[in-house]
Amino acid sequence: MIIKFLGSNSGFKIISLLMAIILWFFMAMKGQTEISMDLPIEFKNIPIGFEVTSQTAKTANVTLKGQESLIKKLMPHDVNIFIPLDNAQEGDTIYYLTKDNLIMPSEINVKLISPTNVKITIEKTISRYIKIRPVIIGKPQEGYHMIDAVSDPQQILLKGTKSVLDTMQYIKTEPIDINNHKKTFTSEIPLSYEGKNTRNPVDKVQVTVIIEK
Repeated sequence: MIIKFLGSNSGFKIISLLMAIILWFFMAMKGQTEISMDLPIEFKNIPIGFEVTSQTAKTANVTLKGQESLIKKLMPHDVNIFIPLDNAQEGDTIYYLTKDNLIMPSEINVKLISPTNVKITIEKTISRYIKIRPVIIGKPQEGYHMIDAVSDPQQILLKGTKSVLDTMQYIKTEPIDINNHKKTFTSEIPLSYEGKNTRNPVDKVQVTVIIEK
């Protein structure tokens, strides 16, 4: 069949076939364009009792290719990049980013993802009671002395990772100015978590400053 097809005009037919392939490829590529997006890396299905505490990249640059008419309509919210953590375990793990990590219109192709991998650290979430330490500034009126400063409650239950809670011996309040005070007073004072990554519904506590002559 092949020999019969080629026949005496085999050279011409081969050239015609190649031209047809090139023309098809050209028509297929006509109108194609690319776009690059910086997308936040999301985590899905984090196991209960665990949390992500660090990651080597928080965003990924994704280069997409497709018909110009489709690419022009593409918005950042149309494309998402995620890492599934269904079977994640405590510690450091490297996750590779591929087209399977992308949610996007099916007509679009992925050309490049950078970085190609992300190392994340997963830790267990624990709960622990941490004492509250009132912070006092200033001095009472002359002839008076501050006897004590007591918070209510005196400790609160914090949720966070062990690595964070191990560094917290106590939680400070925002500074309480007792300058020129001459009697005991109680104020509602905000707590200062100093940027610690913890979860706790308590933002303020009552602090009683005891001042005597």
